[in-house]
Amino acid sequence: MTAPPKPPLVRNAGFSLLELIVATLIFVVIIGVVFSVLIMAQARFKSEKEFMAAFQQANVAIDQITHDIHGAGFPSKLMFTSSVQGNPGSVAKYALPVAWSPSYPNTPCVIGSCTRQLRSISS
Repeated sequence: MTAPPKPPLVRNAGFSLLELIVATLIFVVIIGVVFSVLIMAQARFKSEKEFMAAFQQANVAIDQITHDIHGAGFPSKLMFTSSVQGNPGSVAKYALPVAWSPSYPNTPCVIGSCTRQLRSISS
């Protein structure tokens, strides 16, 4: 008796272990690059957000200082000539947060010393 004939060798369909390992390594490298770029972008966004928050706080502080200066009565309408005061379109000229004029006196301002001058101008 003779041995039964062997069926022809058929290769199983699918990937070999080596192919799977190489594909996994390529996938890990690509994902690593993508996540590193993502982490850098998030760090940049956070630093820019903090930077803009600092500028916003500085803007609020400057606005408060300006409001306080205006609330204290500076600059007074009396510091400007009558032509500026008489022109209703020039209101913005004396609404600046800080004003300076070359005709300011060289002596320091003393509290209460301007009351006589204000009374003489207003009367």
